[in-house]
Amino acid sequence: MVKERIVGQSLLGSDDFVLRIKNTYLDAASSRELPALAEVRKYLAQDVILESLRKVTGKTREDIVNRTGTLRQMAMDLLYRSGGMKNPEIGKLMGVDYSTVSQGRKRFREQLDNDKELQALYAKIEADLSRIKI
Repeated sequence: MVKERIVGQSLLGSDDFVLRIKNTYLDAASSRELPALAEVRKYLAQDVILESLRKVTGKTREDIVNRTGTLRQMAMDLLYRSGGMKNPEIGKLMGVDYSTVSQGRKRFREQLDNDKELQALYAKIEADLSRIKI
């Protein structure tokens, strides 16, 4: 559907096109005057975050987004904290209600506090994301 491909109410095109326009024409210094730029950044951040999760865990994007469990909760948390996305936006991406996103993120944070292996995995993903400009 065409409406789903419109990013920030101003860009229509493939992922490569949106990325090229962002890198060529959209200066970070002027972002205060361009609220739609925040939408473009969120759109690009979501792909970067999910790709990082895929690379570090070896799971497919579909597994991360569609299968319930800790990995999807981690994705929700990273999209919120690093991607600047709100719970309703994450819910739409994951096919769940925003309250499910809120509960999933809360449960993930509780599990993260008590699980050393999960902390190590989360640290790997954060390190991978820190090398990439979102």
